[in-house]
Amino acid sequence: MNRGAFIISAGRSGSTLLSQLISLHSSIHVVQEFFGYRSNKKKIFSLGSCSGEELWTELEKPMSKELYEVLKAGHISTALNIHGAKQNVLLRTTLPLMNCFTAETLTQLEDYCTKLENDDVANHLSHLFEKLALWEGKAVWVERTGANLAYVKELFQLFPKAKYIFLSRNREDCVNSMQRHPTFLFRYCSKHYPSKVKRLCDFILGKVNAHELPIGLKEAMDSQLRDMESGATETMDEIPESQKLYVDYNDILNNTERTLKYCFQFLNPEVSVSDDWLTVAKSMIIQKN
Repeated sequence: MNRGAFIISAGRSGSTLLSQLISLHSSIHVVQEFFGYRSNKKKIFSLGSCSGEELWTELEKPMSKELYEVLKAGHISTALNIHGAKQNVLLRTTLPLMNCFTAETLTQLEDYCTKLENDDVANHLSHLFEKLALWEGKAVWVERTGANLAYVKELFQLFPKAKYIFLSRNREDCVNSMQRHPTFLFRYCSKHYPSKVKRLCDFILGKVNAHELPIGLKEAMDSQLRDMESGATETMDEIPESQKLYVDYNDILNNTERTLKYCFQFLNPEVSVSDDWLTVAKSMIIQKN
């Protein structure tokens, strides 16, 4: 199959919404947050030729205990406690959001992955994404992890033939949202004020006041966003025009049908756009507004 794409964004840009709308279509499966909450992304990207067992060893590594506590405190709790795998990244979002998800899904994926023979890690990951799409009865996979603009260079190096949807949003809106989101707060505090991570959990739970957190939060988020954008510019220019599409968050809200048609025709040009899909997608936007 090998028909894949990535939704690329700087975080808090509406990638969750866009992925939800796209996944409503019967031919597209969105692999949610496969690379999210992983401290070992660079290790995965640099595996080169490896066995399926070697890849699985990296994939099953848990998120940090501190990040788990922040997510838990922030009520970002999708499957955080499911089946006792409290810190398993795949059980955080990727698998539970699949329609076919059961208590055995993780074991089934492990069984599939560990039987893969030596191959390039990019091929292994493509096969995994294809398998997830097939389990959902869909032909095309789209991976969506928030703030993956930070490592789009590595993604393009691994997947030079994939398609890329670049999603943008007003910078100030992104920054305002980032400074309220537990994950971005955690990344900021753990980098600049590691001793404040416990205090961050207390803040999210309402146990301490905002003035007890590190100052300069908004400015730091803005700087982080600008660094992410500037670091990705060269890679964005390198991707062939036929493999990239630029989408603005406001167009999703205000020109939903046209924007989704562009996205779908870009992702799966062999299949006609479904009126039923557009109707359901537009109703989701109306409910959001």
